[in-house]
Amino acid sequence: MVNIHLNYSNIVKINIQCTEEQASILENYFYGQVCPGHYTGANFQITYKGNIKNRNIVNPEKWQQCDSFRNPSYICFDTINKTRVAYANDQGFNSKHIVVKKGNEFCFFDEERSKDTIIVAICREIVIRQLLHFNFFPMHSSSFSDGNNAIVLFGSRKSGKSSTMIYEIITKKYHLVANDIQFVGKVNGKWLCASIPYDITVGGDFLNAIKIGTPSTKEKIRYTPKQFCEIFNVKQDCLIPIKGMINTRLDLTAQDVKVSFIPEEQREDIYQNQSRENWSFGDPYKLDGDFKFDYQTLAKDIPLLCVQGQLLNFFKKFDIKSFSFQSLQTDNDQELQ
Repeated sequence: MVNIHLNYSNIVKINIQCTEEQASILENYFYGQVCPGHYTGANFQITYKGNIKNRNIVNPEKWQQCDSFRNPSYICFDTINKTRVAYANDQGFNSKHIVVKKGNEFCFFDEERSKDTIIVAICREIVIRQLLHFNFFPMHSSSFSDGNNAIVLFGSRKSGKSSTMIYEIITKKYHLVANDIQFVGKVNGKWLCASIPYDITVGGDFLNAIKIGTPSTKEKIRYTPKQFCEIFNVKQDCLIPIKGMINTRLDLTAQDVKVSFIPEEQREDIYQNQSRENWSFGDPYKLDGDFKFDYQTLAKDIPLLCVQGQLLNFFKKFDIKSFSFQSLQTDNDQELQ
């Protein structure tokens, strides 16, 4: 067993006692945020308790359903001393992987040691709840940065947001922020983008198309954040200011790309509608309460472009440092050949 702590950008600090293998798995996702030893004044404690066999922890007859963030099959049990027990079916966890919460202390058990990523799921859930507590809210989006400011890409499924992000990071050595899931929030007058660590999936045919490496397969390749950064020799930013947002609308049949600056009065509905996609906010660990998301201020403060058509025709010329969103304010779409 080892003692480590996870420091997520000073927003939440978690002391953890676990196996070396579990610590390594955690570092694969919370890349650069896992440190040896325990932290004085940590917000949470997680302890691995080993094999669950012969431990009379829960009465299955009293389990009840409740929703949670992106895991709608958590099962919870409330004992007299307010301890919570949970697991998530749809993420591959089952009753062989049990999480018990009492106050801000978590412990988890397993039977087969076959799903050690449960420690990642616990830390991820804690980070999400802390971000919600600080009035951050989720966006189904991808983002990259130059180390100083981030560009957030969002759109519907297969709109090109992840492919564009990966292209920008790999070809220009921009920093990874988040893929598919992230949170945004305003702190001390600045809008920040907060990464949530999930796997990054890249098609082998896409890597071939942009002439990166020599993948032996056209199938999708799955990377943890650490693997992605180390293989492509790039950095990751966990919490970083937002320069602007781009609504991507990939159209493979188009020969060109159209770029539109979205005025403030239209942004709120666009931000709000896309952010509602795919999210549910049950609270299996009872970490927080109701949440209110300030889309109105986001729309006022953060500029938004719509880029439609052959996205890479636009992004091949894109540079975070020199790019000005406001320069594209116009009544007519700008068409780039």
